[in-house]
Amino acid sequence: MSTHLLHVVWAIGAFMAFGTTAVSVIVRTDPARHRDLWARTLSWFPVCIFLIGTLFLGRALFTVGFVWVSAHALFELFRASPRPFSRRVTATSYALIGLSAALLFAEQWLAAMLVLPIAALTLLPLCLVWSEGVGEFGARFRRLLLWVMLGAWSLFALPTLAWLPIDVGAHGWQGLVLFLVVTTQISDLMQYVVGKIAGRRSLAPRISPGKTWEGAIGGSVIAVALGTLLGAHITPFGATQGFALSVAFCVLGVLGDLAVSGIKRSLGIKDLGALLPGFGGLLDRVDSLVFAAPLFLFFVLVTRLTPGG
Repeated sequence: MSTHLLHVVWAIGAFMAFGTTAVSVIVRTDPARHRDLWARTLSWFPVCIFLIGTLFLGRALFTVGFVWVSAHALFELFRASPRPFSRRVTATSYALIGLSAALLFAEQWLAAMLVLPIAALTLLPLCLVWSEGVGEFGARFRRLLLWVMLGAWSLFALPTLAWLPIDVGAHGWQGLVLFLVVTTQISDLMQYVVGKIAGRRSLAPRISPGKTWEGAIGGSVIAVALGTLLGAHITPFGATQGFALSVAFCVLGVLGDLAVSGIKRSLGIKDLGALLPGFGGLLDRVDSLVFAAPLFLFFVLVTRLTPGG
């Protein structure tokens, strides 16, 4: 891992220490209003340890870790379904995630990214009819397709970044992953903090009443500033493209959050699980990546595979 990346890792640690201290002060000023802020803050520690640990241990373990993230996110969606899918359907879905991972280890990154969407449109509907019949097939298939693409395929873009056979700069795939994940997660965190402190106008009251315009804008400004700096130092894209990508990450992060919130509201639930106190399920924590990660993978491919990229 390069010196710049190590500096970023140390900065994450310092930010967590400073943030934890600041949150403890905020919570003491008004415990009733900020009762869930402390739980959310503590839940960041296992997330950071997981990310940094897998980055240090190499792309194989990083891939295994984020394949588990994809599978668990899909599991949370399956578990939340009002009418459970059959074991044959769920087992086939998990097997396809495993096949995608195997293709990555075989360095067939393109095939790995195509397996899930192709199978979701061909194999899974056949499996659905075979195991459950044709009753409510249209609604069931639409939900299954959404679950697989949003919960599994979108997050699978992260480990795919580690296997691209192209020049991604001196800091390698770790720089790309840190840039994407740190920018989106800081945006998510700061939107929540700014919204709690200064939020007045709801951004989407019928979908996510707690998300405010002030939080979204204030948190995004902070994240874009940080993302621009990261883009200039740990990616091959430079400050200008780093700025543009950071803006896109923040916008797509909000849309991802609203998409998952809309799913939960349609299902009549508050959280998709209880894995992370203060957040809920794993997908509740990584929802800002479900649109940003595939877009970033596409951007990397377009800019680095083309002549002069």
